[in-house]
Amino acid sequence: MKKTLTLVALILATMTTTFAQQTKATKSSTSDNAVAEKQRLYFGISTGVNNIASMFGLTLEVPFSQNVSGKLGLGLGGWGAVIGVAGKYYKRYPESWSFGVGYSTASGYKDILLTLKNNTTTEEVRMNADRAHNIDLVAGKSWGSDWIKFNLELGYSIQVSGGTYSPVDKKVILSETTTSVMKLLSPGGIIIGLGLTFRL
Repeated sequence: MKKTLTLVALILATMTTTFAQQTKATKSSTSDNAVAEKQRLYFGISTGVNNIASMFGLTLEVPFSQNVSGKLGLGLGGWGAVIGVAGKYYKRYPESWSFGVGYSTASGYKDILLTLKNNTTTEEVRMNADRAHNIDLVAGKSWGSDWIKFNLELGYSIQVSGGTYSPVDKKVILSETTTSVMKLLSPGGIIIGLGLTFRL
């Protein structure tokens, strides 16, 4: 866990420093005024798969310059409560495509009843799911006015630790159906995120 957080911190710090230096070298006094006007917080609602706020949640994006922003996400998904942070690079915030790297963690759960139905039977089993830690690679684009925007994010989430599961009763042998469902719910894989953001 400590190694994972250290790696994420180094990635975000390196990216932020590099992009900030580039921004400082290229912006002019005219663009400074324009950027200052647009450097507002964006609060949003989000849904999707493996994205920063999981199935449903809230986001907050803070611009540090016309090229670099930080994003926070809080939400709920199939693996419990999710919190994520990301550093994003824009050619120009917030209109252009963005590219970013982030870290997200899902809480997992203890002793939850999982009910699975198929055409002939109903299966019930109590499960434990361990906290999962992921590195997220994303690209995003926004459309709309300066005050409200529709957002799309695509990418891939890499599970670096955790995300394991087991039945509460160790004597239970999981069926193929239960195993498939748990693998599907476990964080990681293709990222698809949709959202609406509002300028504060």
